[in-house]
Amino acid sequence: LGAKRMVGVEALLRWQHPQMGLVFPQSFLSRSDFTGLILAIGPWILRTAAVQAREWQRSQRALRLAVNLSPPELMKKSLPDDVKAVLEETGLPARQLQLEVPEGHVVSDLPRSLDMLHRLKALGVQLVLDRFAVRYSSLGRLAELPLDGVKLDLAFLRGPSSNPEDVSLLTAVTAVARGLKLRICAQGVETAAQLALLERPGCAEAQGFHLGPPVPPATLAEQLGARAAKPGAAEGR
Repeated sequence: LGAKRMVGVEALLRWQHPQMGLVFPQSFLSRSDFTGLILAIGPWILRTAAVQAREWQRSQRALRLAVNLSPPELMKKSLPDDVKAVLEETGLPARQLQLEVPEGHVVSDLPRSLDMLHRLKALGVQLVLDRFAVRYSSLGRLAELPLDGVKLDLAFLRGPSSNPEDVSLLTAVTAVARGLKLRICAQGVETAAQLALLERPGCAEAQGFHLGPPVPPATLAEQLGARAAKPGAAEGR
């Protein structure tokens, strides 16, 4: 956090509708058809993001690419083969692909999740537990999973002032994750105060609107080009 250097990007799904403008996933992925739609567009999302990341590598710099996996995708037996095919087709190094898995699904179906995570890990990709809820998570599960990192959900730090107990809890969870040699990223950083709190327990990475809002690939390419032209300039993730 101290260096404020951009280390990765996360692929976010948006629909540019001709009449409604920019539409977010929750508006067009209804509960009734979520599974069918996400299984249909999931491979396209992964491939499109990998192609874009590879272009940035060739022209500017290598960034870690994070792609979210939904519960239906994690239950798809062919998922590791699909990921392998995308890596081979695009030439994206496996170590630069970060697959993010939802904590709730992993914990609720641990045996099946473990099998899938080990199969994905064998490809050489990085695995991160997404939306790790500090208040309610079982820390004991972290040691069982083949993870490279966790993303801490900062929803409990959204108030104008932080409860000392919450800060202590954040420090404890961060210490456990670091002890397991897991990379820690705080997600949902919206204020300078939140960012300052994260520096105390030693959280290495953060993302959120305070550091930079989501932008189209072309805009990010311009930002990367501008930073490349100014060596030593601070960057936010």
